[in-house]
Amino acid sequence: MKSILIPAFIAGLLVSSVCAQDKPDFTSPRQKTSYALGMDIVATLQRDAVEVDTKALAAGMADALAGKPGLTPDQVKAVMADLSKYMAAKGEELRKTAAVKNLVDGRAFLAANATKEGVRVAAVTTPDGTSAELRLCSTICG
Repeated sequence: MKSILIPAFIAGLLVSSVCAQDKPDFTSPRQKTSYALGMDIVATLQRDAVEVDTKALAAGMADALAGKPGLTPDQVKAVMADLSKYMAAKGEELRKTAAVKNLVDGRAFLAANATKEGVRVAAVTTPDGTSAELRLCSTICG
């Protein structure tokens, strides 16, 4: 029983010290590296708009370092699969939103430039039968 309580107590102390501790003084390369890794992880999570519980994140790191994970490998795999599906759906939503905006902006640009002096609009058909409008400018369009 003591063999289980001691590592759990140490992990608890580590997590609480990580959460309550002020910034490190950066006197060692290990502190600098650890801090830089933390910043990089957070930057990636923020870029991907992943909401994180910092206490659970710190606990997961401490538990992993102590060799006493709180989730089984199957649970981790399921959580990560769910996260992957969520991120894929979110990415698809962002791509669709950007596509609509690009289409609207592109049409507005073409409409505005079609009436400018020096712009000629010509219908073009490629050898494979694809039709398109070609806008030719005597100067730079836009």
